[in-house]
Amino acid sequence: MKLQDIQKQVTDAFYQQFKNYEGGLNLSRPHIPLISEGYLKNRVMVMGQETNTWYRKGEDDLKDYYLRYYDPSNTNYGTEPYKEFIKNSAEKYSGAFWRFSRELYLDNVLEGNLQNDGFLSHCWINLFTTEAVNEKNETDGRPTKNLTLRNEVLSLEKGLHLKLFEILKPEILILLTGPSLNTDLINSTFQLDFNELEYPTIDNNEVFGSHELCELKINSPSHPLFSSKIVRAYHPTFFLGGRINKVKKLQLRAEKVGLQIGINQHYNDTLQGWIKLNLKF
Repeated sequence: MKLQDIQKQVTDAFYQQFKNYEGGLNLSRPHIPLISEGYLKNRVMVMGQETNTWYRKGEDDLKDYYLRYYDPSNTNYGTEPYKEFIKNSAEKYSGAFWRFSRELYLDNVLEGNLQNDGFLSHCWINLFTTEAVNEKNETDGRPTKNLTLRNEVLSLEKGLHLKLFEILKPEILILLTGPSLNTDLINSTFQLDFNELEYPTIDNNEVFGSHELCELKINSPSHPLFSSKIVRAYHPTFFLGGRINKVKKLQLRAEKVGLQIGINQHYNDTLQGWIKLNLKF
C-alpha cells in the first residue's frame, strides 16, 4: 500500500473516532502521526503518554478547530502540529522522551536520522491522543494527573489505537508509558484482560523485574498486535535521569548481582539491546 493511502487511513480513523465529540472538555487537537517512508522500512513505533498544550489555537480545539475545519480531501489533515514539532523541535527538545528518541539513532540502534524535513523516521503515538492543557505548568489538563479527565479521554478514544495498529502494522512497539498506567493500557487501549498476555522481564541480570521492564506477549491470535514485539518501559524521565538510581530495591538487586555500571545506564542498555535484538532489518 502506498504511503499516501496509509496516511489517509490514519487521518480518517482519527476523524471517525472524534467526529461526534460535542465539546465541553477543552480538549486539544488530536495527536495524529505523520507516517514516513522510514517507518514503513523499520516498522518501529514508540508510544508516549501525552502531549502538553499541543499547539493550542483557543478553547476546545478538538471541537472548535479540528472538527470545524475538517477537510476530507486533505490526506494529511490534522498532522500539521506533528510535522512542525518533528521538524523544528524534536532534535533539540530538552525532555527525556526526546533525548531517548534521539539516542536510538545516535547510538545506532535505528538506522538513519531521527527526522528528515518533518518526517520522523519511526512512528510516535501517545496513549492519550488528546489533552486539556492550556499552560505548560498546569496539571489539571493532563490525563496522567487528572483521573476524571483520563477516563473521559479513554472513553472518547476507545478502539482508536487498535485501528491504528491494524493500519500501521508495527513490528516493534516501545511503550514508554510506565507501570502506573498498565491497567489503562491493557484494559482500555489494548482491550485485553491481563490473563491474555505474558509479561516476562527482559533483564537477564534480573535487576529489573517485570514491573520495571518487560516484554508483553499477547496470546490472542485475533489481536492486531499478536505478531508484534512489544516492550513496556518506564517513561525516560524516570530512567535517563537519576531517579531510578534511588529506588532501594533496585539498589539491593544491583548490589547482589555485582552490577558495575549505574542502574540508569543498565536500564537504557537493556532496553536498547532488546530493540536491536528484535529488529528485522
